[in-house]
Amino acid sequence: MVAAWLLCLALSVALGVLVIVFMWRASKNLEAWGRTGARLGPGWSIGSWFIPFANLVMPLLIIQDLWRGSDPAAGRDEWRGRVSGSVLVGFWWASWIVMWLLGNATGNTSETDTFNQTADALRLESTTSMAFAVSFGAAAVLAANVFRALGRRFDVLRGLPPIPAIPPRSSTPPPTASPSPPAP
Repeated sequence: MVAAWLLCLALSVALGVLVIVFMWRASKNLEAWGRTGARLGPGWSIGSWFIPFANLVMPLLIIQDLWRGSDPAAGRDEWRGRVSGSVLVGFWWASWIVMWLLGNATGNTSETDTFNQTADALRLESTTSMAFAVSFGAAAVLAANVFRALGRRFDVLRGLPPIPAIPPRSSTPPPTASPSPPAP
């Protein structure tokens, strides 16, 4: 039981770091493509995970903004007006919250002295542990789908022409091309 818990913890930390890095880079990419105006800036992609209670909402807002901002059908400024986010992101986040709650419940139901536990206490611990494992699996599958879909959306955006750079103003007029002689 302890080995499974440690494996789950190690996987969660590793995947959490990857999710934070993905969110930060995706936020920076949206800014680079001119899709600015997200509710929270790229720095919050990192910081939002470490603020108690806010970490239950802020990362969801960031992912939903990434979803809206990476919509290839929306223009650079139109994405902010899009009200609809992703239902897939909502289900992923809900499963993540359920997993988090069940993980805390599982930790609170287990006692250090398993030899003296009653049958009811063992049943409760077993049930919450099983529910945690199922919710962990559901959250993992949904997360894989969310980030794969976001990756595809960003791939499509990468194919869009980049924002043209504004040339610096100069006092000399740009060179004009001389007309070519007519073909014989």
